[in-house]
Amino acid sequence: MGGPNFIRLAMGVASGVVQWAVSPANVSLLGAATGVLGAGSVIPAASKIIVPPVLQVMQMAFAGAGMLGPLSQSLAIVMTQGVAQGLSATAQYSGVTAGVGVGQDVSKVISTNPGALAGILTQTLTGSMGGGGGLSQLVQGLSVGIAGLLLLGTGTGTVAGAPIFPFPPSVGATIGLMV
Repeated sequence: MGGPNFIRLAMGVASGVVQWAVSPANVSLLGAATGVLGAGSVIPAASKIIVPPVLQVMQMAFAGAGMLGPLSQSLAIVMTQGVAQGLSATAQYSGVTAGVGVGQDVSKVISTNPGALAGILTQTLTGSMGGGGGLSQLVQGLSVGIAGLLLLGTGTGTVAGAPIFPFPPSVGATIGLMV
């Protein structure tokens, strides 16, 4: 896939996903931290979210939206790879850790909001490509597919905060958001 229309599509999707993912109501994580007792938080600059490129998630979302044409398979492949690679390369999270002041965290994306993504994608794709008869179908497939991919995401991060002397080991829960 290529050409000026594909570039506009890619820019609209990328812009929409970035706007959507960093809104606190749209993506949340739950995890476990280990380290020393205290109160801490996951440092965004020392965190990373990995999203696996599971093609079947996007294919099913496209099928559910009625996107079964000859280009739907190619578009599903490109969008799956692009979204998974883009998020895995840049996505970070922050979170509050109960019971751990300094240590490491492992978290899992536990909720996403595809409805909010659909609204944002409608705006960004209309802005980048203009409207069209198939836009709502495309937005439905992309929003469900992207939100579904992100639900497969896991994160790792460093917890920093205030440890309690004499620094006993501790385990705690982390509640996080993408930043």
